[in-house]
Amino acid sequence: TNAANLRSHGATHADNKKKSFALKIGADVYRAFQAAAASDLRSVNAQIVVLLCEAAERRTPEPRTS
Repeated sequence: TNAANLRSHGATHADNKKKSFALKIGADVYRAFQAAAASDLRSVNAQIVVLLCEAAERRTPEPRTS
């Protein structure tokens, strides 16, 4: 399922390729990511990926079975 793919914190596309893009965030938000990343022993990039995947998982509906 999509949720299972998101839980792996990797790409969700069938081709399993990760996509790169620029992200502009405020200094306060970046510092919050730095603190969370340090607490979880991750890089800031890995922390952002984990948080984005968790948020996407919460918002991605499971396919209907009928």
